[in-house]
Amino acid sequence: MSRSLREIYDVLFLDCPAAISLLSENVLRAADVAVVPLVPTPLSVRMLTQLQQFIAREGWTDLALLPFFSMVDRRRSLHRELIESTRTQLPVLATA
Repeated sequence: MSRSLREIYDVLFLDCPAAISLLSENVLRAADVAVVPLVPTPLSVRMLTQLQQFIAREGWTDLALLPFFSMVDRRRSLHRELIESTRTQLPVLATA
């Protein structure tokens, strides 16, 4: 007997590598919310921008994107500056 996953689980977490691939596309297609950890580097911020553009191109208006900074070292000026500048430009969660 086959049932919908929504009937079986309240919450289901799917993890995938940080790249736009067939796997990540299918995970995003199945998701209601995408929680996106960002290491405070320019490359991670660039990946977030590309992900937002990809989601917009696909027309997935019902997919909530929740990016947050991970592995933050507040002693490093690069981390502090990048987090501050990114939060003024992109919607990133306040938690780190």
